[in-house]
Amino acid sequence: MSIKSLFVYSKKPGSNLVHSGPSFAKASDGQRSRPAAFSRRRFFGRIEIQNMFRIIKGDITKVKADVIVNAANTQLIHGGGVAKAIVIVAGEELEKESRTSKLVPLGDFAVTTAGKLKAKKVIHIPTIDYKSGGGKITYQQLSSVLEKALEYCNNQGFKKIATPLLGAGVVGLDGEKVKEIILEIAKKFPELEITLVEFK
Repeated sequence: MSIKSLFVYSKKPGSNLVHSGPSFAKASDGQRSRPAAFSRRRFFGRIEIQNMFRIIKGDITKVKADVIVNAANTQLIHGGGVAKAIVIVAGEELEKESRTSKLVPLGDFAVTTAGKLKAKKVIHIPTIDYKSGGGKITYQQLSSVLEKALEYCNNQGFKKIATPLLGAGVVGLDGEKVKEIILEIAKKFPELEITLVEFK
């Protein structure tokens, strides 16, 4: 894949998309558990589609999805935590694309190849800015950028999304608050199958 496939996505507020959301339930028996939450059913011909959200405990690098979300820094230097685990498995191609990227501000995201991961793309959402002295993403920024990222996925036809608890590790955001934000944003995208992966 060409290095040109990396880009930073930033969209002005004011989207006129109308969404309705799913209901949620928790799956706590690990990655091999069946999807645990479904909302309203929609029928297209003979095909039944069920909107789904699930929470699992495990290793996000082993999850099969269209897109894996990475908790990054603004320089896309994947030196620790989830970011390091992702780049180790994804391999050199992801790391090379990340090195060619310009600074990705808090509140924006970048997209790279997924390399050897079981995914098509990786979305990098910076949660900390070491270049400016360690500034952290706010909960409001996190909510906004996650919505932009899921909108991008939906528009690109990526339906299965796996995300960690963004910023709840080294950055120090409250894990329960982050989980609440992810759940609330997920409700706006009933077309997507979203898996929240909590580290064991």
